[in-house]
This record gives sequence, structure tokens and C-alpha cells, in this order.
Amino acid sequence: MKIRLKLGVLYNGTLHHDVLVKILTVGGECQALEVISDLGLSEKETLNTSEQMLVDLAYLAQQVEFDGIPREAVTPAFLLDNLATDDYVLINYAINQLRKKAHGRFGKPRDSKRNVKRRNVSEVWQAYENYRSATILLGKFGFTAQAVWEMCHAEISAWINSYLASQGAKNPT
Repeated sequence: MKIRLKLGVLYNGTLHHDVLVKILTVGGECQALEVISDLGLSEKETLNTSEQMLVDLAYLAQQVEFDGIPREAVTPAFLLDNLATDDYVLINYAINQLRKKAHGRFGKPRDSKRNVKRRNVSEVWQAYENYRSATILLGKFGFTAQAVWEMCHAEISAWINSYLASQGAKNPT
């Protein structure tokens, strides 16, 4: 799936906005695991935030191809230094959409076109803002952005409610 990034990725003094996003393949996962091992992160018991993000970006690097950037230049360290958070979220959203399409093709029931609600830009932006806020809050518990992305709404709500209760916030009824 081709998408256009909002902020773009800087490479050799030029911003690149167009990216091909793909589903992670077995081969891509193997390559990501090799990169993680080469970075010395597979042997560590605990990872700091930057190291965990490098692990996440090792997988992401296998799922993206930027127009005008050689494949071998797209490493976890390159993405960590050059990919904006807003664009990271857009890429993950596109990957999620590809997963949903793949589920539809391979037997998981799909909504009929009549039942699918088309979302306007403000609804998508609000969902993005909610995701971003949840990611920041749940990061305090050690969750990565990718882990939050994979949570269902009920799980995110439960974590946020637990946090609010621990801070003495009253539950709105």
C-alpha cells in the first residue's frame, strides 16, 4: 500500500514522503531478528526505551520501502533518527489496514460495503490523537507504541482507568 507521510524522512538533504508499506513476511521477520541480534539486543534481559524502539523499528524497516532511499539505508538506527512520530503512527495505521484487508481475503468475515462507516478526516485525526495520548500515558508502564497499537480499545481503557484510580481520580459515572 502506497502512502504519503505528513512530515517525510530526511535522506541526503532531501525529504522523502512516499512510502510503500507491506505486511511483515517470514523472511522479513528473520531479517529483523538478525538485525536485532547484530545490535546486541537479543541477549539483553531488559531494554531501555531507545533499545525497545530499535527492536520495533527493526521489524518496521522490513515493512517499508521509501521512494528515493536505498533499501539498505533504511535501518532501525536511521528510522530512529529520521522518522517523525506522526509518520510512525501513519505507517503503523497503514500496516493495520493491510492486516484487516488480508484477514478479509483469507476467511475472516468482512463487513459488507453497506455496513462500513466511512470516516472523515476529523474522526481519523481524533483517533490518532487518542492513540497518541494513550501511547504517552501507557509508556509510563513500559508499553511500546507498537504494543499500544495492538491493544483493543477495552484493554487500553482498562489500563488508563487503573492509572487514574491509582492517582485518586474519580471514575466518571
